[in-house]
Amino acid sequence: MAKASPGLSELRKSLAKKSFLPVYLVHGEEDLLIEESIAAVVDAALPAEQRTFNLDILDCADVDAREITARASSLPMLGERRVVVARNVEKLGAKDLEILSAYVDHPSESTVLLLSGK
Repeated sequence: MAKASPGLSELRKSLAKKSFLPVYLVHGEEDLLIEESIAAVVDAALPAEQRTFNLDILDCADVDAREITARASSLPMLGERRVVVARNVEKLGAKDLEILSAYVDHPSESTVLLLSGK
């Protein structure tokens, strides 16, 4: 039997340790839980004063995987890490998913990439 994905409470416990994964996939039918999960990761990973330069929020309906991976591969400015949020990942095509898969295999050590969708 497949292991269930961790819930929001498990995610918060993990984030409290300030040990971040390079990529998170947040998915499901509950938009509120998705938004709370994204906010929890952003709040834990990036101080508010660093978000102007180090936080990108993208909608996959408007960008492709090359844009997502380019931003995720960029170095942080005046901070320890970047956070890139890519919403509606289910809108990406097969070629874009291949590009994202290649990034996931070798992610940037200074970026937290959050992929979210239904």
